[in-house]
Amino acid sequence: MTNLPSEEARRFAEEIAGAFHAQGFPRMPARVLMALTISPAQGLTATQLRGQLGVSAAAISAAISYTQSIDLVRVRSMPGARQQIYSLARDDWYRAVISRSAFYRSMAGLCDQHLGDFDVPGNEPARDRIEDMGRFFTFLLAKFPPLIAEWDSARHHGPEAGEQR
Repeated sequence: MTNLPSEEARRFAEEIAGAFHAQGFPRMPARVLMALTISPAQGLTATQLRGQLGVSAAAISAAISYTQSIDLVRVRSMPGARQQIYSLARDDWYRAVISRSAFYRSMAGLCDQHLGDFDVPGNEPARDRIEDMGRFFTFLLAKFPPLIAEWDSARHHGPEAGEQR
């Protein structure tokens, strides 16, 4: 593979993948996601990913399946070859990470749907927790679109848009 990422970039990618993993994101999908992020190329084949990450074909396949299922990675055929190229689904991958609206909607719906199951005398604390959980996911659903719009504005208009570190 030509145009390999630098050793520094690889260390950075492993550190970020480790941070993702520490927060509950599966380790190998995090590594694949970061390998695609730091790649100078617009996409990588499974063979290139295996070589860069030093893992099995099965590990790459499972990681690609997972990252595709959450809309972080896309696949396209390589012209004139039987290989496929994997790339980030979009440049603004943060949207897919932050706006898992289908998941939040499902969680809120499940909480609402089963809230009545907890209407048993003495079970008020559990019912309150389930109700609070459902309200939290509904809250997230409402907050993410404006948050993404704010990020887009800050991203395109620079620090004067009010972002802080």
